[in-house]
Amino acid sequence: MAGWVKDAHKVRFAKIYYFFHPHHGEQVKIIRSHGENFIVQTEQGKRIGVPKWMTDKEKCLQIKPSSIPYCSLSALRELQGLLACIKDEG
Repeated sequence: MAGWVKDAHKVRFAKIYYFFHPHHGEQVKIIRSHGENFIVQTEQGKRIGVPKWMTDKEKCLQIKPSSIPYCSLSALRELQGLLACIKDEG
């Protein structure tokens, strides 16, 4: 992060804790907050959008990789409803 001012009053940083994100483990510079997302700058200088929850260590620790796919029944029902809406529009 050479060249970045590390003054807590001017620049904020976050770490990406979400295991499956391509920048997992990187400390990123927060450019701005936009709703439920951050616009951040990676160590390589690329600007990307990141959901805020991906920078929350506690939330990301609750996600456990598994060799067996898992999806809750409620999530499947929501997906079914979404697909029905799309089918009706098409």
